[in-house]
Amino acid sequence: MSDSTAVSLPDRFAIADLCIDLGLQRVQRDGADISLPKLSFDVLLALARAAPRLVSVDQLMSQVWQGLVVNPETVSQRIKLLRDALGDDPQAPRYIAGLRGRGYRLLPAVIPLAARAASPIAQPSSPLAATDIGGPRSKSAPPGGARTRRILTMMIAGVVVAAAGTAFWRHQIRSERAAGANAGPTQVTVTGLPPRTVAVLPFDDLSIKRDNGQLALAVPEMVLQRLGTVKELIVIARSSSFAFIGQQVDAHEIGKRLSARYLVEGALQRVDDRLRITAHLVDAQTGADLRSLSFDRHLNDIFELQDDIAQQIAETLRVQLLGADMYRVDRSRGTSLEAYLSYLDAQALLNHWTTKDAKQGVMELERAIKLDPTFALAYAELARARHLNDFLSTGNEESDRANLLPLVNKALALDPRLGEAYSMRGNLQADFKEADADFRRGIELAPNYGPGYQMYAEALWDEPGHEADAMAMIEQAIAIDPIAPRNYYIKARLLLSEGKSPQAEQYFAKALAVGSDFPPAIARLAEVRWYSGQTAEGIKLIERALRAESEAYWLRILACAMYLDAGDRQAAASVAESMPPNSDTTVMLAAYDRDFGKVAVHQGEWMYELGPTVYSYWVSREAVAIQSGAIDQTIESLEWSKNPTSLDAFAPALVLAHLLKVRGKRAELALLLPKLKEYADRNEPEPGAFHGLVQFLSGDNQAAIDSITAGFRRGHSVAWWVRERDPMLTELRDDARYRAGFQMEFERAAKQRKLLEEMRDKGEVPRRSGPSITAPRT
Repeated sequence: MSDSTAVSLPDRFAIADLCIDLGLQRVQRDGADISLPKLSFDVLLALARAAPRLVSVDQLMSQVWQGLVVNPETVSQRIKLLRDALGDDPQAPRYIAGLRGRGYRLLPAVIPLAARAASPIAQPSSPLAATDIGGPRSKSAPPGGARTRRILTMMIAGVVVAAAGTAFWRHQIRSERAAGANAGPTQVTVTGLPPRTVAVLPFDDLSIKRDNGQLALAVPEMVLQRLGTVKELIVIARSSSFAFIGQQVDAHEIGKRLSARYLVEGALQRVDDRLRITAHLVDAQTGADLRSLSFDRHLNDIFELQDDIAQQIAETLRVQLLGADMYRVDRSRGTSLEAYLSYLDAQALLNHWTTKDAKQGVMELERAIKLDPTFALAYAELARARHLNDFLSTGNEESDRANLLPLVNKALALDPRLGEAYSMRGNLQADFKEADADFRRGIELAPNYGPGYQMYAEALWDEPGHEADAMAMIEQAIAIDPIAPRNYYIKARLLLSEGKSPQAEQYFAKALAVGSDFPPAIARLAEVRWYSGQTAEGIKLIERALRAESEAYWLRILACAMYLDAGDRQAAASVAESMPPNSDTTVMLAAYDRDFGKVAVHQGEWMYELGPTVYSYWVSREAVAIQSGAIDQTIESLEWSKNPTSLDAFAPALVLAHLLKVRGKRAELALLLPKLKEYADRNEPEPGAFHGLVQFLSGDNQAAIDSITAGFRRGHSVAWWVRERDPMLTELRDDARYRAGFQMEFERAAKQRKLLEEMRDKGEVPRRSGPSITAPRT
């Protein structure tokens, strides 16, 4: 929509029964406010300005997401959220009509309303833009310290209850998203390869000795960065476009695999201190050679050379429309070539997501900075590398920000327009609004920086109510970096959080298709198998992940839990041998051995807050309190859990309730029980362990046994061995029906142990130990 067709909106206007107030940024129906995030409000205004004309998807992208690179799916998701908020049925719309493949239009007329006197009440702050949100990871209640909400709290639920499948990953999805992905006529059909998308491929080394491979990567890498500063262009990230090194694949096939319409190819030959370079711009859809360039320069002119190539390619693609000149981010000029090559080597290493390669990446970036202390990009990437290394080594997402932020700020001091630095700072910011601004600025300045989109998507995911925007952001990451396994991995985890396990498994498989040894995807598939009751298959996968990433503590913690679930204590101890003292594995093994005193001295600070670890901890705290007589002290220490609004507070709240019952504090127990029941009703659709435990604490043992055994019948109970040791359930174990229900889980574990032995016989799983299943005590 051009400026000539746009109209100004009155301060207050009506759309059918909706009243819109621009001054207050408010939408009302019958005097009641309708909560709209800023992006939804902006989309509504864009449609109102054009009404009754159609607004194309491209027009909406340019008007609502100014300065950001988004795709049509982002628009369709935002339209869906707007419709949901307004109660508009896309099959019989009252407000917004969609024309497939063309755009959207407002159905009612825009009617001006009389202006009113300004209100003395301060204008309320409107919700933050949904696709503009990033920031720090949320913290949970004490005593757990820094927690990773989306993994940790869900897994506690999977342990405390006998829930089957992968529901342990499910967030509290708002009712507006319960309808699923039924986009109807809002879907945009795209044919052929997407326009405005270019991939820069590694150049061929034509030197006589073929010993200039690093230069053959460095030149296209720098061209890629220069093209990446063109806002109108989507540039495929290096980790995807450079995956075709040494492969004989035609342009059309590369274009399909990368979803890129245009390709930049080239060849490089070094003769003494001179470089001869040819570059070609190819239309991957037609195979046509749109432009050929040839250069013969001195080696010292390499940075000017890549500028020339990028500028001429940009002109050919006509990205300077409407006077949008390609500005140049001075991220490499003046940098020594040797330092730049170390930076490139580090980038490749960080994409592997293994502890060994992350450590090597840190060393390469430290070397680059030592060679050139003014190399801004190296400082930003060093912060990312150290952050990644800390996370992979310890499982702690809250790495030492005090040491990382100075690196990012140093990068910005050297280069104030360095998008990568803004994205990394957004990932480290403690203040939510500051993080939001940094992520937006980072994407604006470095629109082809894949990790920026990844970090942004994860930050959105951590913010309740913005799951759809997280999905749109990771879709954009996939668009610019389609061969990066982590992008598919993040999308799979987002799908898991929505309870879409089959689709999630497909994307985990895609992650492994482009990165066969990508440990996080292997580990998550292992967890999916484990939580669905296929413990032996989960162990097979987690052992594969350990072969690819032997140093990661979080993988050893997962493997330990899975082996204990299969009743193989010796194998669990074997994978935990290299773990530090007082770690998660120490807690689980001690609880398995009923050494509750050893567990109870743990401080509740987890490397990887796995459900069996946390459940072991609280069961042990409860057992020690009863055995030692320190019940009153323990009750006092659990005062914080009296309002269990989150899953990680539910387990200690159960312990608190049981100790109140043991101590005979009926009045306090009576106040806590309704909150526990409310939580069980909200989080357990069918009777199971949640309801059973609350019923037991209420004094209805028969109903408790019915609910708990119903949970056993429905499916797998992760960490059955912890429940078998839980002092809260001692009274129920004398009941034959309870023992019969629990026997089902024990038999399932024995079956998985047998399958595990068969896999060992076939050489699919290492033989860490012999059989060691311990029968449940009755």
